[in-house]
Amino acid sequence: MAKRFPVNKQGFIDEKMLYKIVYVTLKLPLGSLDDLIAEEIEWLLQGYQEEQKQFYEMLAYSFRAGYISANNGKPIQLFEDGSKKNESKKITKSQKENELEALKNLFE
Repeated sequence: MAKRFPVNKQGFIDEKMLYKIVYVTLKLPLGSLDDLIAEEIEWLLQGYQEEQKQFYEMLAYSFRAGYISANNGKPIQLFEDGSKKNESKKITKSQKENELEALKNLFE
């Protein structure tokens, strides 16, 4: 194993810290610690750390792009505007009745 787990004063793996890694950091379901060996936990932890690294690199890139955009005076749209998702389609009464009749005919 490349990385060592936290150890207690006697030199054994600290169970409380191991539980914290498995159940809090990795968010694995209860009882999964019984099925995993130390090497598998290490692999899962490395994967989690890589995902976190990629997330924070993307966040740093977005911040840099926004900062450069603010300094140049040209806005750069990094993410989609959320207001478009909240728009709902308006249905007339006749369309509603036609769809209801079609559903009724399907289940008869």
